Order: sequence, then C-alpha cells, then structure tokens
Amino acid sequence: MMIGNIITSLTIKKNALPWTVFHVLLGGAATFSRFFLIIWFYWVLIDSFIGFLKIKPESRGLFIANLIIYICSFELLGRMVSASPFIPYELGKYLFLTLCLLGFSVNFRDKNNLHNSIVILGILFIIPSFFIDKSGMVTFQDIVFNVFGLINICVGILFFNTLKIDLKKFVNWLKPIAFPCIAILVSTYIRTPDLDEIEFVLGANFQSAGNFGSNQVATVLGLGAFVFAVALLLKFRITGSLVLDLFFFFAFLVQGLLTFSRGGMIGTAISIAAILFYLYRLPKKKRFELKLGNPIKFIIPIILVIAISAITTNILTDGNLFLRYMGETAGTLAGTKDKDLNQITTNRFDIFMADIELYQDNPVFGVGAAASKYLRSSHNGVVAHVELSRLIAEHGLFSIFIIASLFSVFYLNLKKIKDPISKGLIVSFAILSVYTTFHAATRTFLSPLLLAMATAVILPEIKPKKTKLEP
Repeated sequence: MMIGNIITSLTIKKNALPWTVFHVLLGGAATFSRFFLIIWFYWVLIDSFIGFLKIKPESRGLFIANLIIYICSFELLGRMVSASPFIPYELGKYLFLTLCLLGFSVNFRDKNNLHNSIVILGILFIIPSFFIDKSGMVTFQDIVFNVFGLINICVGILFFNTLKIDLKKFVNWLKPIAFPCIAILVSTYIRTPDLDEIEFVLGANFQSAGNFGSNQVATVLGLGAFVFAVALLLKFRITGSLVLDLFFFFAFLVQGLLTFSRGGMIGTAISIAAILFYLYRLPKKKRFELKLGNPIKFIIPIILVIAISAITTNILTDGNLFLRYMGETAGTLAGTKDKDLNQITTNRFDIFMADIELYQDNPVFGVGAAASKYLRSSHNGVVAHVELSRLIAEHGLFSIFIIASLFSVFYLNLKKIKDPISKGLIVSFAILSVYTTFHAATRTFLSPLLLAMATAVILPEIKPKKTKLEP
C-alpha cells in the first residue's frame, strides 16, 4: 500500500476482505496490548496528513469526511483497552471538532448558504451557557464531557452539509464505519468470560460488554448491526462476502443483546425498521435498476436473523433477556417495586424530570453548561443520560433555538431528496443518532457523526441504468 493511501483504500471493493481480516486481528491484538491500537491510530493520522497534501484541493473535503468517519470510530476501543494518555479518553471529541472545522474551511464555497447561516446561529445560542454556572462547581472536563458533543453536532452538520456526493459514495461510508466496529466486536468477545461464568441478572451486564461500560459498548455494537443490516438490504458487501456480512450482522446482534443494555439495540431495531419502510416503498423500476429484486426477499431474511439472534440470546441467558426487555427487574418480579416508567428506563425518567425542574427555576438562561448534574434534587452528581433534558436545563430558552436550527437543516436537506433509498438512509441515520441521545446523551462519537452524515447532500443519479452501489 502506498503512503498516504489508507483512507482511500478502505472503500475500494477489492480490499474489502483484507481490511476485514486486518480489523479482526487489530481488535484481538489491541485486547492484549494497547500499543497495537496506539501505533495504528497514529499511523493512520500521519498517513492521512500525507494523503491530504497529495490529493487535489477539490477532493480534500470528501477525504476529510472519510477520515472523520473512520478515525473517530476508534474512540470506544481506545477507552476499552485503556489507551489513555496516548489516545486520551475524550480525544474523539477533539478530533471530530478539529477535522470538521478543517473540512469546512477547505470545502466552503457558498458564503450565502442558508444552511450554514442556520447552523452558525445555533452555535451562537450555545455560547451564553459558558458564562453561567449556577452550581459554582463546573470544571473544564465537565464541559468537554457534556457540551462538546452538542458543539460537535453543530460543527459536524456545518461541514457535512457542504459535501455534495452521489448515492454510491454515501453507501461506501458504511465500510469506514464498520471496520472499527468489527475491531470493537472482537475485543468485546475476547474480554467476555465464558457465558457459564456470567450471572445474567435483570440489569446491564458489564462482563458481557468486555468489562467496560455496557451502555457505550451496546451502542457501538448496535451501530455495527445497523451498518451490516443496511449493507445486506442494499446488496452492498462490506467484507466482500455475503456469508461474512451475515455472520457479522448476527454476531453484532448477539453480543449487543448479551450486554443487557437495551438502548443501543432498540435504537438499532427502530433504525432498521425505518430503512425497511423506505425500501418497501421503492418503485419497481428503481429496484430493478439497483438489482434489489422483490422487497420481501430482502426484508424477510433481515427479520429472521434478528429473531433468531434474539431467541438464541434468550436461551443462552436462561430467559432473562426477554424479561429485561419487558422492563422487569428483580424488584418488580418479587413484587417489592412497581414496574413504572422510571424502573423501565433505569432512572432516566427521574433524571429527566429533575432537569425539567431546573429549567422551570431557570427558564431563560438555564443553569449553565454542565451544571445540571450538581443541582438536581434527585440523582445529584449523576451525568445526564438524556441530551434533551440536559439541553433544556442548562441552556434554558436558548435550547429551543438550538434544536430548531439543527433540525431545520436536516429537514431542508430531506425535503430536496426524491430518491427513496437516499431518503431512507439519511432518515435511518438521523433516527439512530437522535435515539442514542435519549439513553447515552452525546457521550460517544455516534450521535454527532451520524446526524452530521445525515445532512450530507446526496445528488440525484444522472444515469440510473448505470447505478451500482459497489465502487
């Protein structure tokens, strides 16, 4: 492989299987020594810097987008293998912000773009919260952990909305997302004890999440399942092999379900359902052009794999999986606790309502960036798991304008798209992004990345008869 060519090589069809094998080995090696990941991470950055200088200026925006999609996905694996301080815990947030600003600067052409103006306005509405701290306890690390995710969503949309790509290039983005997820899947599997040694109780399971945060791991495993589901539905081969793609889809589902962390997997199911809906509505002529055939032939296999993985995991956990997804806990089964919304959401509802109380007391400016966790009447000191309530509590009235600005750009972009597949892709990406903020806030790279990708401008196909999803 030539120097400066890694990011470009990831999306080339003939390289699919070699890159799959490499990331399987990387996930395994990093589990036993973090330095395998550290060396690879920095080698990709150095190689990409060289590649950036070599390519034509008009291609640099797309090159940076490919780098962002790939490199930021290693955020979780770095945390899992304790790669800090070489790969700092929150490096993904800094990298995403820096690369998006760089991408915007090299790709910015239309100074009067309405979308850019809307997003910049949204960013301006965030600024007042940095000058307010009703708790007097907020640190810079608190701000990075809580608010940088929101800022990254804004900056990500600002950059990705300048990209004008065709459907093939958008679908090709599945590969740089999937490969790091494969490494995370392998590492999680290796770090998980034998199932006979795990006691599956009706709560999130850290052991089956590779002894790391089950919510974060399940979220990324769910992302991996979603990406492979989309690829299977569009007859796009991430690994170069249908059998391997089916295997990874099944493996992501099973390992994700074993974590007993429901948010990541429910979000995956909803997002897959969304793209299934759009594909089912695809005109017969368009299905023929893309060689997708009868929608029933690709919808039923996906549903069967999901059902088989759920049944298999339920058997492996002695029936506890289905009880977990029904909202049962040891207390509700024993009759000592009621199965209410707070029990089902693992206290997220109480945190949400406590944030709403803070907003009611501070309706205009809010309590300030990252201050809500220090001021809640209940669950004091606990970081927000629902980005919406954190946003409302900490930014007050300005939160409405922030939300409106972000989703107006997505809506304006969606309104222009006529092709059902393109529309289904960006809607499903946006759903997974937004749903994740309701159980993991913006704690991982997933929400900023997917929502930003959902605002990329997908151009209509000029010659449909030559449309192919593979490069």
